[in-house]
Amino acid sequence: MAVVYMRKLEQEPDSYDSQFTTLTKGVNLDVREWILDKINTSKSILEVGCGTGSLASQMALKGNNVTAIDINFQMINFAMQNYPSDLKDGTLVYQTGSFSNMPVDVNSQDLIVSTFMLSELRPFEQQIFLRNAWKVLKPDGRLILAAEFVPKGFWKLIFKIKRWRYKKKLRRL
Repeated sequence: MAVVYMRKLEQEPDSYDSQFTTLTKGVNLDVREWILDKINTSKSILEVGCGTGSLASQMALKGNNVTAIDINFQMINFAMQNYPSDLKDGTLVYQTGSFSNMPVDVNSQDLIVSTFMLSELRPFEQQIFLRNAWKVLKPDGRLILAAEFVPKGFWKLIFKIKRWRYKKKLRRL
């Protein structure tokens, strides 16, 4: 049901941010502030699943060179109209794109940010996203992910086991 609601929200870029804030009870705003506090200036940043572009524009306003991609053309169009890319410091480029075909060079990004997108992907798509993210990150680059859930109880144990297995697989790459 949540996926259906999100798909509906994504078709309405004008009201997306306010409705998503209501849906997350403001957690998305806290996540945005946390991310903005963690990043420095003069970084090359790729935001995957940028939605309306609000976070991408704020990262660029801090003097970063940001490439923001989303698979939804309506969202990219909204971002381009509402968050112009002509900045005094930093750069901002919006592109229609996806996690499977990131429009940046290998080893070129200091930071990749993706908020509230990972849970919309199937498990094998999540693996493709993470594999591609590691490819485009610089050797000392960072990946910041924000997801919609925090596992508790039994599911927390299952999540830790899956994460351990996945890290083991990543080491083999």
